[in-house]
Amino acid sequence: MADKKSILIRYTLYTLLLLLLGGFLNYVAGWGDTRQFKEGGIVEWLQLAVLGLSAALMMAAAMRRKPKAKFFPVITAFAALLAMVRECDALLDQAIPVGGWQAPAAILLVSAILLAWYNREVFGRELARFAATPVFALMWAGLIVVIYGQLTGHGPFLEPLLGDDYARDYKRLLEECLEMLGYFFILVAGIELFLERGDPPDTD
Repeated sequence: MADKKSILIRYTLYTLLLLLLGGFLNYVAGWGDTRQFKEGGIVEWLQLAVLGLSAALMMAAAMRRKPKAKFFPVITAFAALLAMVRECDALLDQAIPVGGWQAPAAILLVSAILLAWYNREVFGRELARFAATPVFALMWAGLIVVIYGQLTGHGPFLEPLLGDDYARDYKRLLEECLEMLGYFFILVAGIELFLERGDPPDTD
């Protein structure tokens, strides 16, 4: 009963945070300054903070587990870091003369693939177990929303849809708001993963 009450309280708080986030984005949009939704704007910094916190929670969750039960949290942390790198593409392109943002992204991606490959049996069991949990559903939902945001915020999609009413700022607002929503789901997944008790029984 206590566990059910804890879940109810947590998801009530998540809902309130989501409403607060929506209100904040609406408030920022009300400034009439679309630069806040562009590179270096307040929305991008908020996205980076959410992704960084998500990665930290996932790594912390991995550290609390047995050696054979930490690969899934570590790889999800790599995915959050990869999203952070992608959000910093303009800055990294200036800082890294060769490869730009794609260089650190490739390092993270290859590291995650190698980690999963060399521990594929254990990782496969972990993935099968997590696939049936709310944590996985939240991560999957976050990923889908982020991808959907990038697709719907794509100029060639919106321009024929809006016709003469199309403006590039519409694309930016739609894309960044949907990405922020997806990152929020990933953050909630990170919190739930960190709070999950015990190690999977089938990873020994």
